[in-house]
Amino acid sequence: MDEANQNQSEEKIVAEFAKNDRETVKLRLSVFRGKEYVDLRLYIKGADGEEIPTKKGVNLPIEKIPELKKAIAKLK
Repeated sequence: MDEANQNQSEEKIVAEFAKNDRETVKLRLSVFRGKEYVDLRLYIKGADGEEIPTKKGVNLPIEKIPELKKAIAKLK
């Protein structure tokens, strides 16, 4: 793999749900510079109706998923 391809990011939307009429929460898996990440982010609808990612969210290395699962389990 050449350096240009290595620096490109790949992403896959795993889940999404509406927070309200104008905002959507998306859970994505992505690869950046060969490292996997999980991203939970708030998106808003722009004037043209297209969804735009906001700064409100968290991007974690994939190996942090077990810790995230434990934290979410404590909410029950």
